[in-house]
Amino acid sequence: YALVLKLHEGIIKYLSFAKSAINNGDVENKFTYINKSIAIFDELRNVLDFEKLKMLGGVVNSAA
Repeated sequence: YALVLKLHEGIIKYLSFAKSAINNGDVENKFTYINKSIAIFDELRNVLDFEKLKMLGGVVNSAA
């Protein structure tokens, strides 16, 4: 649970940084922060147990 929470917080943090970079016209940092967010999101997908989510009735995208 703690790892999932930390990953979620990281995504939110870097997306917030990306939004600020977009608002400031800082294209380089925009891409940096978006790429960091994507990397964290990929790791989050790796640590989630999708089989358990299916058993609990959660919606799971099979395109993963």
